[in-house]
Amino acid sequence: MSTYPAPELPGNLQWLNAPASSLHEQRGRVVALVFVNAASAWSWQRLHDVAQLHTRYPGRLQPLAVNVPRFDCERDPQYVLKQLRRQGVTFPILHDLDWQAWQRFGIEAWPTVLLIDANGQVRERVTGLDSMAELER
Repeated sequence: MSTYPAPELPGNLQWLNAPASSLHEQRGRVVALVFVNAASAWSWQRLHDVAQLHTRYPGRLQPLAVNVPRFDCERDPQYVLKQLRRQGVTFPILHDLDWQAWQRFGIEAWPTVLLIDANGQVRERVTGLDSMAELER
């Protein structure tokens, strides 16, 4: 995959458990932008994988979960926060109600992980339950 500059997160996304930030503010750190659906077991698995990487690379990898609702109940931020906390997610969670980030980043399926390097370049895209091994390169 060739690298390309990561677009900025839409400014109107709701941050559920952290102060609002931007990808520009994350420069200098590797960011794992994880597009998930709070009710999806596949998304839970991918979040678990990213959490393990976060533990393995403390201070070097910043995961950000972007919840994109599939069903009406998933539009409720408290429902989303409860579901993801139940899965042990402690890193920042953004709520993409209107699928703006999904469209901006060209996401096509849940879960998708974009690995953004310290210079703001998208280095890798892992969709579905493809192997996460390429993210550790």
